[in-house]
Amino acid sequence: MVDPIAFALAKNSAGHGPLMLMYHSVVATGSPEWPWAVSLDRFNRQLDLLSSLGYRTATMADISAGTTVATDAPTVVISFDDGYVDNLVAVETLFRRGMTATWFIVSGSIGGEPAWPYDGRPTGRLMNATELRDLSAAGIEIGSHTVSHCRLTEASDADLARELADSKSTLEDVLGREVRSFAYPY
Repeated sequence: MVDPIAFALAKNSAGHGPLMLMYHSVVATGSPEWPWAVSLDRFNRQLDLLSSLGYRTATMADISAGTTVATDAPTVVISFDDGYVDNLVAVETLFRRGMTATWFIVSGSIGGEPAWPYDGRPTGRLMNATELRDLSAAGIEIGSHTVSHCRLTEASDADLARELADSKSTLEDVLGREVRSFAYPY
């Protein structure tokens, strides 16, 4: 069962624009220790709730293009920040329900350990280039989440421009397609 607060939020948000859900990590077994992570079981229950309430998923590109306004169904954008490899279990469960999502990737750590400060985040690597290409080919939107996961409010103008442009460029090189979405770290 999904907690009553989540149920009320999902049920009452319909008709007020898209519901936006952001995740970082999906833990396949056990309970997550990081507050920005969710267990696979809880994630499945959340998706089942959305499905039972008639939600359809859209990507950030869909929302930006206005392609979701023609439907009467409530819309949810599901996003994942950073690009942890444990997110791959989420893809399988989304696809089983005919859902999609947007992944925002820190381009400077593709395939490696996160290069930003440890704050209790999951251990392990981020998705590699092959995994990102496979996701993109399967219809998952890949967006930018900067090069280094820095605090953009503390970046110089030159660093800010580099973080945004280089991340987009790197991801486009990896994917062989345009990257149109961006999520602000922190």
